[in-house]
Amino acid sequence: MNRGRGIQVWVRSMIGAGAVLCAASDAAYCQADHEVLIPKRIKSPSGEYVLQYQPSDKLGGGSARYRVSKDGKDLWRDEKPLSLWDIVVTDDGKVCGYAYPQGLYGLGEFHLVVLGTDGKYLVNDTIARKRHEYLPALTRPMGSGILHDTMGKRVVFRITEAKAEAWWVYDLADGESVAKFYPRELLQTGDQCGYVIDAASIPGTPLALVHWAGCATGPPATGLAVFELDGNVTWVREVPHPTFWADWVDYKGRPATWADILPMTDAGRFVVRMNPEKKDMAYRVTRDASGVWQVRGDGPGKGESKDKKG
Repeated sequence: MNRGRGIQVWVRSMIGAGAVLCAASDAAYCQADHEVLIPKRIKSPSGEYVLQYQPSDKLGGGSARYRVSKDGKDLWRDEKPLSLWDIVVTDDGKVCGYAYPQGLYGLGEFHLVVLGTDGKYLVNDTIARKRHEYLPALTRPMGSGILHDTMGKRVVFRITEAKAEAWWVYDLADGESVAKFYPRELLQTGDQCGYVIDAASIPGTPLALVHWAGCATGPPATGLAVFELDGNVTWVREVPHPTFWADWVDYKGRPATWADILPMTDAGRFVVRMNPEKKDMAYRVTRDASGVWQVRGDGPGKGESKDKKG
């Protein structure tokens, strides 16, 4: 290896290691400085309900105006003291999101919120925020996203805590807490810095698809998993990953993904795009006679059979 090439690889390795550390400890924080709140018009999956949302502060530190309509007719409108992030509007007209009353980087409390069809709080749970252990300019917990289980009528708040991502699951009928768990522990990777890269609900099922990674020793392990929202792992599949740390980042030095979860429209079916070859792999989820969920390759881009049951 010539000296110029050696320096280039060393620099890329250092960038990669920094990206890995950032992603493994608090993935949500690494992208937080790119996020701002803006006025939005958000529809339910069926399009029947529409929320018009206008926050007063781009970092979520102020109030927000909400207006929810059904088939073009107003159900309720109000100004709330909480400005919600990553809002989901359900097919029965509920509004789900999380909030930082002191702003994205402030202390105070982190709020998990579900607003009913009358505009009242169905859920308004709070968690005290603290300064990040290694990055004191940032605070935790932070929201990593929201999953909407349309079949089981549940909502999952993905929460980046001090060391790992937690999932808090609520019943949308009454706002009761259903489950709280850490995906990393369920995957049993034996990896203390394992984390969730991405996650999505699988339409027509009470399941979630998870793209995960771990990085305790050697090249990072990565894979796909299907979870039941009570914390049971239905299916796990490891996917190929780069050999060197330097190949684990994109050209901007951010953590790369080995599999992109593509938008889902068909009930019980999901497709992932394997990187870097851009090969699509399709899978079908079904429930057998005993009630156990099964995952199998499906159609063009059919998934390989090298799968293992969780």
